[in-house]
Amino acid sequence: MSLSNAVRRSSYFGFWLCCFAAVLTLAVPFKAANQTVGQTWVEQGPGPILNGGGENLGSPLDPGLNPGSGAVNAIAIDSTNRNVIYAGTVNGGVWKTTNGTAGWPTWTPLTDSALPALSINSLALSPVNPNQVFAGTGSTSAFGEVGSAFGVVRSDDGGQTWTVLAENTFARHAINSIVPTMLGGGKIVLAATLDTGV
Repeated sequence: MSLSNAVRRSSYFGFWLCCFAAVLTLAVPFKAANQTVGQTWVEQGPGPILNGGGENLGSPLDPGLNPGSGAVNAIAIDSTNRNVIYAGTVNGGVWKTTNGTAGWPTWTPLTDSALPALSINSLALSPVNPNQVFAGTGSTSAFGEVGSAFGVVRSDDGGQTWTVLAENTFARHAINSIVPTMLGGGKIVLAATLDTGV
C-alpha cells in the first residue's frame, strides 16, 4: 500500500470514528474534567469527506468535490480501560485507539499487512483477557456483495499479531457475530455466520 493511500485511508477512518464519538461516549459513561452536566452535543455527521477518494464521483454543484466515505461495522471497548477501543471496518481492517476518550482520538491500523483481506464484519474482546481480540471476516460492502470471508481471526496481544482460526470451516461465510465466553477459561467462542447460522 502506498503512503498516500495509507494517509487517505487513515483520514477517512479518523473522520468516521470521530462521527461516532457521541455514541461511544454515551456507551461508556464518564465525566471529563472540563465537561459540565447537561452539556449539549453537537452533531458531527455522518457525512462525506470531500476530495478524499479516487472514485471521482463529483457533485452536481461542484464536480471537483469528489465525496468519499467509509464504514465501521463493529466497535469493541475494553471494559477495563475505556481509552482502548477497537473498530472493525468494511474493507479497512481492524483499528485501535488507546486514547478513545480524547476529543480527537488517534487511530492505528492493526491488520493492513497481517491478514489475507481487510473485510471485517464483527469484533469482540475476551471477557477473560481484554488483550485477546476476535474479529469475524466477510463484511458486506457496496452493492451488497460480501468481501473476502476467510474465517475468524484472533490476536492475543492487543492487535499486534493475528492468527486465522477455523479457516476451512468458515471459508466464504461472513461471520456476522462473534461472542467470546468465559466458558472453559475463555476458550469457547461462539460465531454466527450470515448465511448458515451458528
